[in-house]
Amino acid sequence: MAKDLKLLFVTDFHGSDTVFKKAVNLAKMLKVDHLIIGGDLAGKGVVVFFKKGKEEYYNIYNEKFSFEQLEEIKRMGYYVYVTEDKNEFEELKVKENKVNDLFYNFIRKQLSSWISIVKERLKDINVIWSYGNDDPPLIDDIFKENEIQLEGISEIESSSPPLIMISYGYTNETPYKSYRIAPDYIIYNKGEEYIVKVKDTTNLILNFHAPPYNTKLDNTYINDKWAHVGSRAVRDLEEKYKPILGLHGHIHESPAIDKINNCIIVNPGSLYNENILKYAIITLKKSVEFLITKYKISNIGIYQG
Repeated sequence: MAKDLKLLFVTDFHGSDTVFKKAVNLAKMLKVDHLIIGGDLAGKGVVVFFKKGKEEYYNIYNEKFSFEQLEEIKRMGYYVYVTEDKNEFEELKVKENKVNDLFYNFIRKQLSSWISIVKERLKDINVIWSYGNDDPPLIDDIFKENEIQLEGISEIESSSPPLIMISYGYTNETPYKSYRIAPDYIIYNKGEEYIVKVKDTTNLILNFHAPPYNTKLDNTYINDKWAHVGSRAVRDLEEKYKPILGLHGHIHESPAIDKINNCIIVNPGSLYNENILKYAIITLKKSVEFLITKYKISNIGIYQG
């Protein structure tokens, strides 16, 4: 009898150690077969403070902050750098490249730590990482050094035909400025470039950070009203190639499960700024008919904790 596969999908950590560790603990507790970590791993930037006295912190505009306010800044997805060296602080106020170096050092240290935790604690679980629009190109080098693929084709179950996942983290243009934005035609061409390399798309999963346009997954609040901001290219790919599952993120306020034709799509959303893990659990039922293996979603749900 074929064993069901259990997938845990999480996304949009934005530098939250708490949410990342919750995902690792959950994957281990549930004994999932595959943990898929969606994009937007890194924090959004670094904020520099000068510490004066026991609990007085000043930013580059000489505004005073408390320790609790620094912790709130961290929860909002930013790294915090505190120095008691007045000369260093004055230098950081005027040298943007020095602040960028701090930012990249925070990212390298954090993501290297996360990779080590996954390797140590999830040895029996297949972990797939992917980047998102807010992840600077630096992270590609960090994962490459650890021989981890962030984009492209992954065979996650060896069968005939295999279960294939294609990952791509660029998003279409939205009101949010970020590192990895591309026109929809680029996203479509890149997706098709990978898909045509797959010999058999019977068991195909698309892990695209951008949600498909005009679905329950891509609603955000802009100019005092709700609007669909997802990718038309991602929708076109899912309509044309009919994957069994679409995994998406990016729009934190639209956690939802929806369908495009027979393709089930999911965005678990994100509450990283509240230290809450949002996640999707997907169960795939495997069957073999006339020597052809097929995977079908038997259960899917969005949860938080």
